[in-house]
Amino acid sequence: MELTIAQKYIYQALEDNRLEEVHKEFLRKVSFNKEGYPIYNEKICCIGGVYICYI
Repeated sequence: MELTIAQKYIYQALEDNRLEEVHKEFLRKVSFNKEGYPIYNEKICCIGGVYICYI
């Protein structure tokens, strides 16, 4: 379910004026691998991997 939500709302979040620029910068760097997992700095960055993204 999380993967579907990420793909559906990441672009909407970028359009939201309430989101601070630092968070938009992060989201702009997120891509999706062939399995649909969000990737940041070549690491999976979903709820279970959120701490990996900041290391």
